[in-house]
Amino acid sequence: MRKGIFYISFFLFFNSVNAQMKEPVIISSTPTKNISGLYIGVSSIEHNAHINGRKFSSFNYAFNLGLILEKEFNDKIKLSLRPGLVLVDDIKNNFNIDNKKYSYAYPSLIYEIPLLFIYSIKSNNNFSGFPNYVQFGPVFSYNLANNSTYLNGSTRTIPSFASNYESNLKFGFGYDIKLKFFSFRPEFSYNLGFNSLKSNTLPGLNLSEIRNNQYLFIILISQRLNKVKYKKIEKTGSLPPLWKNIFRSAKKPKIF
Repeated sequence: MRKGIFYISFFLFFNSVNAQMKEPVIISSTPTKNISGLYIGVSSIEHNAHINGRKFSSFNYAFNLGLILEKEFNDKIKLSLRPGLVLVDDIKNNFNIDNKKYSYAYPSLIYEIPLLFIYSIKSNNNFSGFPNYVQFGPVFSYNLANNSTYLNGSTRTIPSFASNYESNLKFGFGYDIKLKFFSFRPEFSYNLGFNSLKSNTLPGLNLSEIRNNQYLFIILISQRLNKVKYKKIEKTGSLPPLWKNIFRSAKKPKIF
């Protein structure tokens, strides 16, 4: 009996063994109406301030990146959710009142959530004009870095006059280039900003309104999600010798 057990163990240790195994095999892959991806781009933030009854503007350059989550309702209409970041050094403005120069700057790191309705203007599959879709919708944003304002180029700070919460209305257009494994979409858009003044904290000046508009060019890369069905199919194969399994286990790094 002991010799039999020894011979069986010896055989399993040094030899492969045929066995029945079940392996998952893809039996179908169906495209869904859900699309995901990411985007990167550049933008210019047009900062407008109404001070003492006059409008003063500046342009501040930014870098945009984020995710794309889209739901397609039909060949014409999609709903697009695009959470992302707007990376900008500072929102700055320089102006002159009564021959006296002023300036201010406040930090800006914006988390934004655009919710866009996209309408395809393709009349047929052979349409090749630009653009082939238009979009519009609200943009909700929050400035993660805005806690104070630097005045007149010095280290002196005053309480922030800009609200951390902002809202915009986005209008845009683009071109959807469908490649083999993904879609490539160059896109232009404009964000119309609403008044985001919290309170006037500029000493000796009457700040009555601030608006941040944005001009954007972004590149979107997206892919349609597929619904995949699997089925376990029995397959005859050979199990490796026991010594190989032991050797593989010994080579695996330990995770603490």
